[in-house]
Amino acid sequence: MTYLTMLVFIATINGEDFPSPIPFTSEQKCEKALRATGELYKLYDADWGDTMVGCVRTDVVSGWTVRPKARPKHWSK
Repeated sequence: MTYLTMLVFIATINGEDFPSPIPFTSEQKCEKALRATGELYKLYDADWGDTMVGCVRTDVVSGWTVRPKARPKHWSK
C-alpha cells in the first residue's frame, strides 16, 4: 500500500496555526519538493516569521485499497 505524504507549510498568526498542505503520492516525492522550496520558504518566513515546513505521512491510502478476493463467476452455494 502507498500512503499520501503532505508537504505542509505552517504559519502561526496571532497564536493560531494556519497549515497549507500539498499532497504527494510518496515520501520521496515530498522530500524532493521540500528540497526545492528553499526560496519559497524564505518568502513565507519573511512575511510571517513564525513558520515551519515539513513532510508528514498520512494514514490515507493512495492508489489502491484492500478488498476481499472476488468470487469466481461460476460459484454456487
